Amino acid sequence: MTYLGINETYGKNTQTLITVNTAVQNTSNTAGVYTVINGSEITYTPEANTSKVIYEIGLYAEAINKTCFQHIALEHNVSGWTQISTKFGRNFGGNNSQYFRDYLYFRYIIPSWSGSRQLRLQSGSHINNYSVSYHQITDWDGTGSVTDRFCNTSLLVYSV
Repeated sequence: MTYLGINETYGKNTQTLITVNTAVQNTSNTAGVYTVINGSEITYTPEANTSKVIYEIGLYAEAINKTCFQHIALEHNVSGWTQISTKFGRNFGGNNSQYFRDYLYFRYIIPSWSGSRQLRLQSGSHINNYSVSYHQITDWDGTGSVTDRFCNTSLLVYSV
């Protein structure tokens, strides 16, 4: 059997980053205060003569016994961190006030550039006390809450 290399499968100049999380990361309870998501930051140089950069990330988020709502912003560092475009914003959450547990996957297709540039995701809410926790998996094992498991953050960036 023949297996294609990751660069041949996805695109050009493919870079991956797997972050092994060992601690919970909480977003702020204060509206409008954003937190950089652990494992989302990478420095990337697109392949010459490509038109798009693909940024794909998978991560775990939860909010137990509360309502949550988060806005995700994709940023780049060009003489300082700024949001690439408001059209790349993503929202998630729930108003159940019991639980929100989900593995999130985001794919962004952004215009290519020349040279090296840092990319990252930030997460925050527009409402006070609508925070979430990232990376730590909390569940019930029949006798109590289990909180010693963590989900890795997987990041894949390539140009096409």
